[in-house]
Amino acid sequence: MRSRLTLASAALCLSLGACLTPPAPLQPREWLEVSAGASIVDARPFEPVDDALGLRLGGGYDFNSDPLRLSWEVDAVWARHEVDAPAIANQRLSTFTVGTGLRLTADLEPLPLRLYGRGGGAWRNESADDGLVQTRDGVGYYYGVGLEFAYGAAGALGPSATWFRDDERDIESAYFGLTARFQF
Repeated sequence: MRSRLTLASAALCLSLGACLTPPAPLQPREWLEVSAGASIVDARPFEPVDDALGLRLGGGYDFNSDPLRLSWEVDAVWARHEVDAPAIANQRLSTFTVGTGLRLTADLEPLPLRLYGRGGGAWRNESADDGLVQTRDGVGYYYGVGLEFAYGAAGALGPSATWFRDDERDIESAYFGLTARFQF
């Protein structure tokens, strides 16, 4: 009887010990992205503009931590373009686009690759050096794709592409960059 009681006590202690062990750490859900690449204005009804270096900063939150993740994101892209019009010399046009939307990421296991698609609403602002270049502001939508190489539990690097169109279809732009993503 005593050995059964000792055995039952030991089993109970092991069971309680298993319940008291901390769970495995969760993958971080918050992330930040920085990117540099080419900002291209595809269609503009006024003066044509040259391609420019674009800088992008974004971040978001993963709603789940599964191999197929849905995220909410916010990002901003800035670029400064040269205006290519014969009547206007040495004019520059600064563009600033802010967007928010959803992102769907798929882990391509067992490879350390992630494929994602994104889209949402955006606001675009243009400002010129002076009044010679006509500027347009407006709201619209963005969509994009990307591929990431995960180089650790909290980092990834890869190419991305994002397109913007305004509601009136006057402005179309594209951004192609190399994006570094950090989870924390």
